[in-house]
Amino acid sequence: DLTSGISVTQFGIHKKCVELEHLTATLIKITLISVTISCSAMSTKKQKTKNTVLLAGLFIFAALFVFSIVAFRMISQQSLDTRSDAAGFGMASENAPLLSCGTMTGDAQRTCERNVLIAFYKNTDGPNWTNHQGWNTSADYCTWYGIGCDSNSLVRSLVLTSNNVVGRLIPEIGNLSQLTAFQIEYNSLSGPIPSQLGNLSHLELLLLSNNSFSGMIPASIGQLASLRALKLNTNKLSGALPSSIASLSSLQSFIFNQQQSGPNAICVSLPAVRNFLTEVENINPEGDDVQPGPSVQEGLPECPNSFTTRNR
Repeated sequence: DLTSGISVTQFGIHKKCVELEHLTATLIKITLISVTISCSAMSTKKQKTKNTVLLAGLFIFAALFVFSIVAFRMISQQSLDTRSDAAGFGMASENAPLLSCGTMTGDAQRTCERNVLIAFYKNTDGPNWTNHQGWNTSADYCTWYGIGCDSNSLVRSLVLTSNNVVGRLIPEIGNLSQLTAFQIEYNSLSGPIPSQLGNLSHLELLLLSNNSFSGMIPASIGQLASLRALKLNTNKLSGALPSSIASLSSLQSFIFNQQQSGPNAICVSLPAVRNFLTEVENINPEGDDVQPGPSVQEGLPECPNSFTTRNR
């Protein structure tokens, strides 16, 4: 778990510090012994040379002392960075609970969000994005391409539409606790939609269309109480629409299409879900940022019995 992971890391860093101390002490002892032997071998007629050797020894001693301080500080900073990384990535597996950046405050929270963004960049072939200006640099992440922040410098929007984003969507995206808009349409993302997206309690726009997402729509989507627009069309999704989707009381536009055929077709398992989708279709959204569209496509079948109890 997270705690044990940090403990192992701290133990490793402590061990390195001890090794560094021993090495520095050994070097100092060797230097002093060498200077003592050299001085003993000198006659009184060579006092000038003796003084030179003493000065050289003192210089070496001072250099080693400074080296040990600098190295110790570097290792200490590495410890802090590693602990921040571990805090930022409170889970590694798909089903483990996610440690939200929202449980942190101030610089710790911003460090957590920065770590999430860098991990997302590295896991989606960021260097080959169409536009990756600022990403994975020392610049303020609020200035990175596609990112908008609130007054506390926390990520509020992540918009990377048609940007050659390739790979899998990492579950750590669920760490961006203040995210209200996640738009990543027209890219090449694949694999399942992470259930951790359900942790984004402030999310209003979730636009994932025109990718290659596969598997079932996670039931955790139903936790997004603020969600107004959901676009999942043109992917490779399958299975039953989760019954939890009927809990999205703020939803104004839900756009998807049939993406599989036969037993893998998207289907509806409960009449309540179909009724809810019909109601969503009849709502005209307010504002320009949510485009109205048909929410219920023709040909959406009833689920076979095998799907009736799945993904509720």
